[in-house]
Amino acid sequence: MVRIRLVLNLDDREHRDLAQLLANGTIQTAVVEVCQESSDTLGKLCWLTLRERCVLEACAQYDTIEEAANALNLSQGTVRKHLEHIYFKLDVHSLHRAIVVAMRAGLIR
Repeated sequence: MVRIRLVLNLDDREHRDLAQLLANGTIQTAVVEVCQESSDTLGKLCWLTLRERCVLEACAQYDTIEEAANALNLSQGTVRKHLEHIYFKLDVHSLHRAIVVAMRAGLIR
C-alpha cells in the first residue's frame, strides 16, 4: 500500500469533487482499475483534471465536438482547448487514441 498526501483547495470545484470521491471511496476503485494499465499510463492519466475527464467522456459519447460541447454547456472552442491539454498530457495525437487510453484505464465508459 502506498500512502499519498494530497493537499486540496476546497474553494476549487474540481478539488471539492475530488475530496468527495476520496471520502466515499469511489476514487479507490478508479485507482485500482488504472493500476491495471502500465505505470506510464497511470502517470499520464493522473494529470487529467476532472473537467478534462468529463470532456473526454462527452466526446466519447457524442458524434461531434459540437454535440459534446452542447451537452456540457461549453463552447466548441473550450472543448477543443481541453482536448489540446488532454492530447499533450496523454502524449496522443487524436481524439480516438485519447478515448482508447482513457477507456482502457477505466476512467471513462
